[in-house]
Amino acid sequence: MRKNYWAVKHDLSYTRIYKIWIGMKTRCNNSNSVPYPYYGAKGIKVCTEWGNTENGFMNFYKWAMENGYSDNLTIDRLDPSKGYSPDNCRWADRFTQNAHLNKKAGKSGYYGVSKHNNCDTWYGRVKVYGKCICTGSAKNPREAAIMRDKYIIEHNLPNRLNGVCDDPT
Repeated sequence: MRKNYWAVKHDLSYTRIYKIWIGMKTRCNNSNSVPYPYYGAKGIKVCTEWGNTENGFMNFYKWAMENGYSDNLTIDRLDPSKGYSPDNCRWADRFTQNAHLNKKAGKSGYYGVSKHNNCDTWYGRVKVYGKCICTGSAKNPREAAIMRDKYIIEHNLPNRLNGVCDDPT
């Protein structure tokens, strides 16, 4: 007799966490899904422990419950270039997750640094809970990036650092 791997072995198939698990697998494995070009096509995969049909969801569910899952949080990969696995994932609110997106640096060459429109100065900015905060103006992009990094460190913010702050104080 053939084992039916698709049979639901839990009463969680209509829950938010189950939908998160299905979404994670879909964006990594289904080339017809809208977000696939940003995940599966870039080599982002779901680890075998979570992705297998036999007990992947229950493994994911167990990890989620032991690692801070809450209905107001989303799954976040610590390293955006790596896949979904217990050692690369956490539960984060949307503000923390958006600060950690795999975005390219702008024209300045730094994250969160732009040139003022009508003058030759550069400014750093961070977004905190939907509010944009200016971290200071400088004569060049590197100085603005240093001010931005220091602001992030001093205020313990989840925003992405540029890694140019030699002295965090």
